[in-house]
Amino acid sequence: MAILDTLQLTNQVEKLAQVTRDLKRKHKQLQNQKCASCGATSPDGADDEDQSSKPTFSVRELRAILHERNELKLKLNKAEEQLQVLQVQPHQEPDRAQGAVRELRAILTERNELKRMLNKAEEQLQALVQPHQEPDR
Repeated sequence: MAILDTLQLTNQVEKLAQVTRDLKRKHKQLQNQKCASCGATSPDGADDEDQSSKPTFSVRELRAILHERNELKLKLNKAEEQLQVLQVQPHQEPDRAQGAVRELRAILTERNELKRMLNKAEEQLQALVQPHQEPDR
């Protein structure tokens, strides 16, 4: 039973590590897009009306998302450390394994929420960047 829990924890940690790498990549893409779109404004102001009807994320909200992402990374590191302890001493602390499973589930839930928020931010940023990338006709 403890071996199965350890394997499940290992799989979950690997999945979280992959998601973290994906989120880092997406974050870097968003930062690059954000930098490219910071100075871009509509010459005639026609896009302003279209963009005002779309939900927008403020810089503060994007920073909050990044802050939550960093907190999740810290929790992931903590979970990985707990997993290493369990692999070294699997039979000495069974309650700790249950706590690690609960914590990993909480991390997964938070990660899913952050992914959803990040996807929304990406969509919004893409919608804002695309009109500025199209050549004038």
